[in-house]
Amino acid sequence: MDDFQLAELLIAVVARVGGVKEKRLRGRGTPPTLCKLRDTARFLIRQRTRLSYPEIARLFNQDHSSVIAAVQREQLRLDRGLPHLPSGLTWSAWHTHILALLDQDIAGAKGKL
Repeated sequence: MDDFQLAELLIAVVARVGGVKEKRLRGRGTPPTLCKLRDTARFLIRQRTRLSYPEIARLFNQDHSSVIAAVQREQLRLDRGLPHLPSGLTWSAWHTHILALLDQDIAGAKGKL
């Protein structure tokens, strides 16, 4: 699986867990919950792939500075150990949960080949 495929799968997982459609996650809506989901997706894509900021930005129809700011916001949430609402998990546990689901989806995709 290449980095773009992994990024697409990660977006799908974050949308599913967040209870939103991928189109909304990639869109320009600004409700706080949606913005935090979008930040999580961009942060995890940056952490799990070798995609550049501009490449990630294209996945969300944004410019690279928006991705840089999102990654910084998400890192700050992690560093402060803030709870992720409404789940009540810490941001670190929230990321771990998403990445576990991503790994399950990857394993499922490999089983279908």
